[in-house]
Amino acid sequence: FTFLFLWAIFDESAKKDDEVFRMAVADLNLNNEILETEKITVSVEFVDGNNPFQAVQEACELMNRGILALVSSIGCMSAGSLQSLADAMHIPHLFIQRAPAGTPRSSCPSTSHPQPDDYTLFVRPPVYLNDVIFQVVVETNLVAFDCHWIIINEEISDMDVQELVMKSIGRLTLVRQTFPLSQNSSQRCVRSNHRINTSLCDPKDPKAQMLEITNRYIYDTVLLLANTFHRKLEDRKWHSMASLSCIRKGSKPWQGGKSMLDTVKKGGVSGLTSLLEFNDNGTNPNIYFEILGTNYGEDRGRGVSRLGTWDPIHGLNGTLTDRKLENNMRGVVLRVVTVLEEPFVMVSENVLGKPKKYQGFSIDVLDALANYLGFKYEIYVAPDHKYGSQQADGTWNGLIGELVFKRADVGLSALTITPDRESVVDFTTRYMDYSVGVLLRKAERTVDMFACLAPFDLSLWACIAGTVLLVGTLVYLLNWLNPPRLPMGSVSSTTLYNSMWFVYGSFVQQGEFVRERMICFVLKEERRLKSEKRRDIENSRPER
Repeated sequence: FTFLFLWAIFDESAKKDDEVFRMAVADLNLNNEILETEKITVSVEFVDGNNPFQAVQEACELMNRGILALVSSIGCMSAGSLQSLADAMHIPHLFIQRAPAGTPRSSCPSTSHPQPDDYTLFVRPPVYLNDVIFQVVVETNLVAFDCHWIIINEEISDMDVQELVMKSIGRLTLVRQTFPLSQNSSQRCVRSNHRINTSLCDPKDPKAQMLEITNRYIYDTVLLLANTFHRKLEDRKWHSMASLSCIRKGSKPWQGGKSMLDTVKKGGVSGLTSLLEFNDNGTNPNIYFEILGTNYGEDRGRGVSRLGTWDPIHGLNGTLTDRKLENNMRGVVLRVVTVLEEPFVMVSENVLGKPKKYQGFSIDVLDALANYLGFKYEIYVAPDHKYGSQQADGTWNGLIGELVFKRADVGLSALTITPDRESVVDFTTRYMDYSVGVLLRKAERTVDMFACLAPFDLSLWACIAGTVLLVGTLVYLLNWLNPPRLPMGSVSSTTLYNSMWFVYGSFVQQGEFVRERMICFVLKEERRLKSEKRRDIENSRPER
């Protein structure tokens, strides 16, 4: 046997990629139609998806051993470094993009614009998820404010879909990548000249149900390379494996790299991902999405069904806007919680021993919906007879609490829509508004000459006026009984008018000139009296 070495670099968290990779090699080694006298042997290295230096280091080590093609399933950061290395060494590099766990896939910045002469081939098709979302949103009018919708990324499995549908309340629209299968069950595992392992191609097999999208592309990548090697050997254009050195200065690229790359681009295989082929830019143009939506069946209640498909060539296939709701909830029993309030929900007179019956405007609306959609309902009043408010511990009581804790499916009442309530439950479009308007007579505008007196009560103004008159008069009398001696030529004097202003200035903290003059007068008067007294004492002493 002639051994063909196939090297791979995988993300260290993608152990299942390695398992499927080795399973694909084992299946091909058993296929004598593709590789008659050749056997594929593999070597896999695991790297940190966010460590480009480690990825390049491992790739150089593999090239030093001898290489025909490199397969990688890593993140965008390391893929850019391997792309540059593959271009420099002329090594065909088949790249399967991996997205971080739990996040939708996005385009790699370093590989977003492939060129025809690039040696990196993108096995996973470009990211079309945004295009699908936009067309689905427009087609189904999901942008309306009264719709509730959720769009999931392309890698959600059947089990995850069923779990999401059972746990959620409201309408769901799911978008995910799909792979067309043959309607003939006996032909699902047969692909032209190759038979795929049954555990991977049978939709009912648990192992096939757990396959990730990258696992499928890895299997088909190995199948494509095996067919490429077969064609090269048949055409007698085989180039021996290249033993290259990335470190040595002036090392030459592989002479057979261009021929091997062209053969890979011209080929195509049908595998787990339907058809795998490449265009001139080195990208896989074949991708399909399916749009799933929730529905109601008579026998199984709430479920999910396919609404349409999407592909880059034909676009959206399926008329989502023509779906009708008549009779699609037959057999479903909804629990309805309400709060009594006339005239919306009232208890009607009932015969003793029979269940309570309800009537009112909201009950009429509920009955009309039940007849139109075909469902039945059980109605009960909220245990605490409250509409619902958030408690100190964050929980809700009343009607809203019954919905939050999923004890009821629908709430029916004349309920006010508030931001807090909208954050925990979904409201329908309001079908009735109730508002109260208050009318007030506009006061006639009047001009009051004494508006300046409004800040204080009349009794307080009277006290202020009395104080000014009394204290002002007292100051004037004291000044009159002790008249000051003014300098020659001065005409100022402490009159009754000045005394009044002095007292008023004390109230309003203004009139400093008058106040200071009065204070100076008092001080000067005391000094004058002391000086005269001292002079009289000196004059009364006998001369010696």
